[in-house]
Amino acid sequence: YVERLWAYARRKPARRAHLVAGTDPTHRFGGQLPLLQAALPRGIRVEAYQAGRQSQEADRQQLRDLIATPWDLLVYQGHGSVHSWS
Repeated sequence: YVERLWAYARRKPARRAHLVAGTDPTHRFGGQLPLLQAALPRGIRVEAYQAGRQSQEADRQQLRDLIATPWDLLVYQGHGSVHSWS
């Protein structure tokens, strides 16, 4: 465990970030994406994805694909649990 922490600490700074917002009619998760993007250092390539614009299965597949892609930083903002995401 300690070796993993040291390896992480020696990594180069993040250069790519993917921001994902869940969907919920009572919360504005997507409204937070610009604030998160503004808080990131300059020079980081940022892509944003708003769930709920496609079918639920298409959103789930997109999230699976994002997790499998080697991004430096992946932020999911929304409801979720150990068994499912919104």
